[in-house]
Amino acid sequence: MFRLDSRHSTLGRVRAGELLPMARGAAGKVLSAFRNGVTSESHESMIFISFGERDPSCAALAAPVFGPEGQIAGALSLSGPLKRFTATAVKKMSVPLLAAAQTATQSLGGEWPVEPARPRAPSAGRKRKEPA
Repeated sequence: MFRLDSRHSTLGRVRAGELLPMARGAAGKVLSAFRNGVTSESHESMIFISFGERDPSCAALAAPVFGPEGQIAGALSLSGPLKRFTATAVKKMSVPLLAAAQTATQSLGGEWPVEPARPRAPSAGRKRKEPA
């Protein structure tokens, strides 16, 4: 596990081993979507997005990391202040995030699914507010 904490005052810290709800937050969505390995239904998108779901002032992107036989090994995520996660920024951040997730997957002996990645929309119950 590697983590680089921000000095930004709005960002809370998630401690190693802390239990969080799987249905909220980008990384939790990744782990939930791939809990049964890679299936055609589970990988419509390889980027999962969260806008203010766990903390109203924060947003995150996450991508899966797979081990052998397509099993989920973990998730890589980028998080920060919600106002920094514009549509343009999400597209820009998705490229290196996917590259890092693919590299980590290959390092663990996994295979990266071949479908192109598209950012996943926020949860239906949560509308994204555009930053001011």
